[in-house]
Amino acid sequence: MTDEAVLPNGDQFANEGVGLDACARANRDPALDFDKGADKHAIAQCATIEVDGFNQCDVFTELNVDDAVLVDSGLAHGDGGVNLSLEWVGCIILKARRGKPGLMSGDGVEIEYRFFVPDHAVLPALGRGSKMIQCYLPKWKILIENNHLCLEERILVRDLPMDVIRQLSDLIEGANITPRVRLVGDAAFVTVKGPMVDYSRAEWEFEVMVDDVRDLVTSFRFPHVMKTRYEVPSAEGLCWEIDVFEGDNHGLVMAELEVPSADFEFVRPEWLGSDVTSDDRFGNGSLARDPWCDWCDDV
Repeated sequence: MTDEAVLPNGDQFANEGVGLDACARANRDPALDFDKGADKHAIAQCATIEVDGFNQCDVFTELNVDDAVLVDSGLAHGDGGVNLSLEWVGCIILKARRGKPGLMSGDGVEIEYRFFVPDHAVLPALGRGSKMIQCYLPKWKILIENNHLCLEERILVRDLPMDVIRQLSDLIEGANITPRVRLVGDAAFVTVKGPMVDYSRAEWEFEVMVDDVRDLVTSFRFPHVMKTRYEVPSAEGLCWEIDVFEGDNHGLVMAELEVPSADFEFVRPEWLGSDVTSDDRFGNGSLARDPWCDWCDDV
């Protein structure tokens, strides 16, 4: 979900720094933080709007300038800010949309269990699911260049945090990664995963602009998986993710549960089948290259 933050009342600029808070709808992500200051040495009255935390998955949806002239839109993503330089004539209203944070995975570790579901007819009511299509990129073509995560010369994720660069570099250099691009609804995500070790693996996930990666997925030139994901609450207050696969993986249903720690105990619903977390065949990256239809009779 996205959130909107608006500079209300078209506040006027002056040649003094003025703090101005944005407002946002209740019960959503915090409002974007707008700070406003002016260049006292400019010949014409100019001002700069700085949007803290603005990243590549945030986009301006509306910029209304009332009797004003946009001088330089300079949408740079460096240092977590974006500057708009405006020649002040009247007043300005700035409206931005905030997406999810660029780095979604928190501490970069995923602890997850994966189960085969032998009979989807006994699943609980699933409700409305989310259509997903995701492709798996060649890991030897992934690199970090000028702080960007790239597929050869193509930038996938801009301005990686330094701690993420340090953590990712060794895995990328050893080609010990699984790089994925996912489209779900009107959102897109680039994910890099490390190898599975005792139900846990390193994971970094970034929300990106759909138009920046859509062709990588929809061209079908890379191994891909199509599925519908449903969410079912667990007894522990977590969430079972039920994946119903399509295409060459039609007929396969799996359930995944991400847990907060390796020693976390949870109740296994009666509709679960065998634990296939350690069976590489059931990983989505493996299913993209060696689909269920080719070996389902062996299970």
